[in-house]
Amino acid sequence: MSDTIRRRRRRSTEQDITKVDVDTGTAHRWRESGTHPGEPLFVPAPEAENEDDGVLLSVVLDPEADRSRLVCLNAETLGELGRAELPHRLPFGFHGQFYGPVAPGRSMA
Repeated sequence: MSDTIRRRRRRSTEQDITKVDVDTGTAHRWRESGTHPGEPLFVPAPEAENEDDGVLLSVVLDPEADRSRLVCLNAETLGELGRAELPHRLPFGFHGQFYGPVAPGRSMA
């Protein structure tokens, strides 16, 4: 892939989502002051023709509001397409935690 999606680190928590085209050096960034986006997940568009045809989904923590939201971004431009507010916050580290019906203990993946 010629594009790289990375999260820039300032302090100990993420502050933005940045997409860098490693061939041209151009970058797009999504940022919302005072929030901390989680690892973005790429969802390709049906019948995508280009490598970044689709959306990025990221759970964003707003510590001042003590809530999280799911943000949907255009994967090519990182323009915001929509958001869903959650009535509570999802803690950091939520990604990769699975709870099975047989063994309800937590496992990290």
